Amino acid sequence: MKKLIPIVTLFAFCLGMVAYADLGDITLRPGMTHPDITELQQKLDMLGYFDYHKYTDYYGDITEAAVRKFQEDNGLKVDGIAGSQTINYIETRIRQIQYIKEKEEEEEKNTNLISSRAFVDFTRSFLGKPYVYGASSGQAFDCSGLTTYIMKNYGINLDRTASQQFKKGTPVAKEDLKPGDLVFFSSNGKNIGHVGIYIGNDKFIHASSVKKKVVISDLSTYTEKYQGARRYIELDHKESYEGENKE
Repeated sequence: MKKLIPIVTLFAFCLGMVAYADLGDITLRPGMTHPDITELQQKLDMLGYFDYHKYTDYYGDITEAAVRKFQEDNGLKVDGIAGSQTINYIETRIRQIQYIKEKEEEEEKNTNLISSRAFVDFTRSFLGKPYVYGASSGQAFDCSGLTTYIMKNYGINLDRTASQQFKKGTPVAKEDLKPGDLVFFSSNGKNIGHVGIYIGNDKFIHASSVKKKVVISDLSTYTEKYQGARRYIELDHKESYEGENKE
């Protein structure tokens, strides 16, 4: 009995290994019961071949009929057996469907994106509005009040202060800046004290406490104060802004 325990344990372990084998590692045939049959049924269902109200681990008449139909439609030997060739064809068709689905989702996402030109035009419409500390009314702004107001128009709720806005969003390298990115500055090199909205061509719009209004400035003139950028919104940049970025 002492020798029997290790043998039984090894047998059970081997069964466990078979149970978790990848689909296609073994040939699945009518009359079999195996965990891989459930996955086979699921994939046949995804391809429109398995028409049953639930999945099982049994290879019965419905599974065989589904395999036969798939083999017939794909020019394979029609034997109702899910061998390596049939499984490979099934996997290939699944990947094709997933690829098409991903492309459609990507196209739909891009279709719903706001154009960077429309975003910049909307942002530019606030040029000349007065700077008022603590304001974000649409008629007057401070720096973070402007960014908060602009982004809220596109369904994005920002934290109120520049330092808080800097802590979130997706970091963007300076060379990768795109219209719509928020650019941040510090007068002492430590604490974020100012924020603006990049609009392309090395320029950004911001509510300036020095000029007492919303203006366009060259990013290059703020090199020493520049601390980084954050992306909160994805825009469609196919239609870039063609106008001159001047006040």
